[in-house]
Amino acid sequence: ESAPGQVVRVAPDGERTALPVPFPGGVVARGNRVLVAAYSTAPARGLDPEHPRQSSGQIWRLRFPD
Repeated sequence: ESAPGQVVRVAPDGERTALPVPFPGGVVARGNRVLVAAYSTAPARGLDPEHPRQSSGQIWRLRFPD
């Protein structure tokens, strides 16, 4: 099971393209570069009780398909 969340690009014509991002918390877009904070709002115990610090936050660079 994957964590909830997605980032959606909306084209000028209204077409939407979604990419899955687990627990997104912030997005920065500059030109064609998109950075998003992933796992930033994960539960304090983490996603996996056996490895509680496994999901302490990450920055992802997204590339939407053309």
